[in-house]
Amino acid sequence: MRDESTKNFLINWESFLKNLSKLCEVQIKQRSEAYKELENIRQTIFKELTDRSKSDIKELINSGAHPDFSIDLKDDLMMVNLLTQEMKFFNRLIEFDQLNYVSQDDLDDATSAGKTIKDSIEDFLKKRKKKMPGWLDNILYVLNELLSLLKGG
Repeated sequence: MRDESTKNFLINWESFLKNLSKLCEVQIKQRSEAYKELENIRQTIFKELTDRSKSDIKELINSGAHPDFSIDLKDDLMMVNLLTQEMKFFNRLIEFDQLNYVSQDDLDDATSAGKTIKDSIEDFLKKRKKKMPGWLDNILYVLNELLSLLKGG
């Protein structure tokens, strides 16, 4: 059961990263010239996450919840599945909307949704038996700041 849940999570994680990157790219293009400086940051963040995060996240999920959080296997699997569903929602949202044809408010709402889901995943990963690698913690922090800048707060 855990293997299947982890596999589904990782498949949706890849799509989530691709769609969140696409959303950030559109946000940057539609803003003033100063925002163009963020494009290199966007590319670096998503390249690192795409290239490096899958195996670390798989290890973190499979390590189980840290005992301090008193989460049993059933509840742990439920959390993996709920986070997968959140990513599926976001992926459908981005794929459904033609990002170049939506209002700035819609883009900001989608950015907020992406940030919320990223925060949920990050919080979940920090509660694992195995400690989150420093590089992943740091890059998720920078992604958080990029998303905050792009949604205007």
